[in-house]
Amino acid sequence: MRTKVYDSIVELLSDGEWHPTDDLWRVTTEPADWLKILAGDSHFEYDDAEAKIRLLSTPARPSERS
Repeated sequence: MRTKVYDSIVELLSDGEWHPTDDLWRVTTEPADWLKILAGDSHFEYDDAEAKIRLLSTPARPSERS
């Protein structure tokens, strides 16, 4: 399910570069919970050892799906 926080995370990581996971504090008060969700999302790559995350591809909005 898409939420405002999810969309904010996508926007934050939209450059496709690696970001420290601490950057998630900019858009959520629960970054650890979101990391669990994003780690299982194929649109993101999460490096637990380096505490970094990046957006691999922008998820389609529900209205953009075929």
